[in-house]
Amino acid sequence: MPGSNERHAHRQFERQRNIAVRQGEGGSIRPGQCRPSAARLSQLSSSAQRRDPAGPNLWEGDQAAYRLSGHDAQGFNKSVVQILDAGSRDLLYDLPIAINNEPMWDRSDPNVLYFHAGNALRKMVLGPEGTSTNSLIHTFVEYTSISSTGESDISPDGKKIIFVGRVRTREKRARERDRDVFVYTLPDRANPEGKKGPVLDIAGSALDKAQITNHFVVLGFNDFRCMGARTSLYDHKMNLLWEMGRYSGHGDAGMDSERNEVYYTSSADAPVDDRNYQHCVNSILKFDLAHGSVTCLETGDPAFDWSLANHIAAPDQPSPWVYVSTHAPCDPDPGRTDPSCQWKPYTNEILRIRSDGSGKIERLAHHHSRPHGKDSYAWQPRVSVNRDGTKVLFNSNYGLHHKRTSCHCKVSEEYTDVYLVIP
Repeated sequence: MPGSNERHAHRQFERQRNIAVRQGEGGSIRPGQCRPSAARLSQLSSSAQRRDPAGPNLWEGDQAAYRLSGHDAQGFNKSVVQILDAGSRDLLYDLPIAINNEPMWDRSDPNVLYFHAGNALRKMVLGPEGTSTNSLIHTFVEYTSISSTGESDISPDGKKIIFVGRVRTREKRARERDRDVFVYTLPDRANPEGKKGPVLDIAGSALDKAQITNHFVVLGFNDFRCMGARTSLYDHKMNLLWEMGRYSGHGDAGMDSERNEVYYTSSADAPVDDRNYQHCVNSILKFDLAHGSVTCLETGDPAFDWSLANHIAAPDQPSPWVYVSTHAPCDPDPGRTDPSCQWKPYTNEILRIRSDGSGKIERLAHHHSRPHGKDSYAWQPRVSVNRDGTKVLFNSNYGLHHKRTSCHCKVSEEYTDVYLVIP
């Protein structure tokens, strides 16, 4: 979840290249017992996809390039956004922005990115030989800053972005708080100034995620106006359409093979009395946003534990699959008494599940990532998929924290590599 190449003068040539984003050098691996190959693309500290998988798509529109965000492999403290060639793995762009600027690729022009800085939305145009320029699109003077929560992208039709407007409180220790959620329509020939839509006042709520489709907005709250967690569906005018559940775990909006706009999420931690989850406990759910239906994608054996399904990614274009990365909070060991450390089916894997409810699962890779130290996030694989579901990225520290590197120094707790899988 949160670029282009050396193109400009070579756009047509580049459309036929297979371009990726990475940092550092890498070899390749083939995970045992897995059909696809997983190519090691980078050496990063922190996550390659610093955002959750449900965030800005890492692949540009024609999938000739992809983007990684993380911390510099040498400095460990430098926030970087870089674009690499997926064939040669050469660095193409080292962008002058940080992870928190949430860059989003334009849906039609692979040379264009959008990002926010403070309370302004800006446009970046990639030039030759690693150069870029950026210009102001709109300043939201009513807010001190704007964000897409690290969980969103431009709508699939390329027209709209969901934003959270933040204001600074007048407390003794002044801090920013979420105030409004709104849809912004990007400028075009008919509307050269762009347009801010109606706002939803979320003051006093703890917003976790905001995602947009061509017709809907999905908001996930850790707490909504002191009434607990919930995931809710809105239209683009921020009218409430559907309370999807009293739960706000990881999920992603996408499109199934029938071109329905859908939202996938895990029901592992949902309240058992929630009406949307009663028929589908401990599974992956598909919400059909337009029709209000819920499909249970896998019920499985009672030992089938989807509490491991921590991150979910869905293609933006019609696809029969949803992608899931699972992880265990400690090294699985059948002999341990702690249930969270016992091996469960599909532990520590990259999977894809049919979205039609048939229960079909394909196992793509073992990520071999292991928890280390106090860090509870960077080591997680956080699967990310391109727009048509043909390429998959994930993180892994490969358990290297327990070993020594070639320089005889310990590996940072936030270190991860980035791997590419082509199913």
